[in-house]
Amino acid sequence: MHPVQNRFCFLLALALSAGTPLSLSSQTLKIFNIRAWDAEKRVFSSPKDISVKNGKLESWETSSLKSKEPVKFILPTFCDAGVTLGSNSWDGKSSLKDINQHLMSFTTLGFSHILSVGDGKGIDRLSEEILKGQRTGPIVLTAEKVFLGHAGEDPGQKPESNQRFHFLLSDEAECPASTTKNRIHPFFLKKKEGDGFSQRQLNACLSKIRERSGISIAYTFGEKDLWEEGVLSGFKIFYQTMPIWDDADIRYRDIWWSPQLTVTKMSSLRSKPDEIKKIIRFWAKKNPQLNAAWLEKNLESIPMPQEGIVTFDTKDIDIEKTEKKKIFPAFPPAGKTHLLFSSGSGFFGVLPGIAPLQEVYLWQKFLFNPNVQDLEEKEVEAETDWKFWKQASPPIVLGTLKTDPYKVPESRIQLLKALTQNTCEFLGAEHKGKIELGGAAFFSIYPKNPLESPLGLFEIESVVHRGKLVYTQEREKKGKQK
Repeated sequence: MHPVQNRFCFLLALALSAGTPLSLSSQTLKIFNIRAWDAEKRVFSSPKDISVKNGKLESWETSSLKSKEPVKFILPTFCDAGVTLGSNSWDGKSSLKDINQHLMSFTTLGFSHILSVGDGKGIDRLSEEILKGQRTGPIVLTAEKVFLGHAGEDPGQKPESNQRFHFLLSDEAECPASTTKNRIHPFFLKKKEGDGFSQRQLNACLSKIRERSGISIAYTFGEKDLWEEGVLSGFKIFYQTMPIWDDADIRYRDIWWSPQLTVTKMSSLRSKPDEIKKIIRFWAKKNPQLNAAWLEKNLESIPMPQEGIVTFDTKDIDIEKTEKKKIFPAFPPAGKTHLLFSSGSGFFGVLPGIAPLQEVYLWQKFLFNPNVQDLEEKEVEAETDWKFWKQASPPIVLGTLKTDPYKVPESRIQLLKALTQNTCEFLGAEHKGKIELGGAAFFSIYPKNPLESPLGLFEIESVVHRGKLVYTQEREKKGKQK
């Protein structure tokens, strides 16, 4: 019998005392009999034994174990290009306990890098604390303060710019100077009715940002006019739902898009708090590491609808009609390669430990193959009211893939690419969303093929950041200590 048979597949050489918190100082890891995702070939490798040292994948050899031994799978860790950690998801502020829960939730779902949008300076310290082992969580990158247009013409009416927002009056031509070295600059093209930017303002801001090699993001709140305004101004990256168009325009072919379908879905339910709770509790079951007591306390904060807060106009958002109108193929090639993943965590009803699950589910249902419904959907629809998202055509139910156990649908390969290569490269993550010999060791370990089912991406056994084991399921911890 091989010495690693029937026990945890890690051999760890640790220079840490028993009570030392996990930091991102590297470990020496040896992992046996695994299939690693090859981003270039778009398949899992044959069984390998890998060695990690000094934070990098040092060696990669044919597995020494017999083929009958259980095989594990590894994928690159994911990246999320849009979260607000300082929001409790109900128009209020997060406590320190909330933020710690948020960070741990991202880790257990396989995320190693997240982009903080609309948070204050306190968030800037999180990444340093995580690297030092003072907190557990993904590396937190920060965007520049959000740009907001303000309708008031009297300077005395303009809110003071603060740690989270740059406010501009509608008749101001100048753009405020960046206060940080952050390269990503988000714009909320409309925060509430009557507010917005002038074309002159947008042109001035985008020009200044381009001069310093920055990147501008347009949050459109699902409004057609804001999409058109953003395209005319020169934005190349758009967040939030695309409205229905009469026809696809050539101007949209070179843009990148992050749909944030969960933001749209939950915003449409502002007046239905009971429905919101039902949906969130359902998805919370899919993340067993989410603290149940914390979740219930969070749900107590759900407010009633308030005037003046942007909600999505659902008459302009119909995923089924949008697909039929051939909007997605306007993005080359085939319309599904220019996608960035952002969960929108922090927006109304969008909780960090749950939002990635919801977003992945909605992507697979509405973006990639709107005529296919997986088995998981039957369970979801039995417990929640999905009338807002119902499709006109009868669903086709897919069972388990039985021909080739390692063959997966093209839609899931595209989804994985958005979660890893596309978004991680956009954020500048050091592993670039790949597992490569000599590259930074950021990966998640799975007990079975994670691409076999729609939510298999989150059925994670362990997570490694920069060559350090930062999370493993409780049963695995106990096994390692024997």
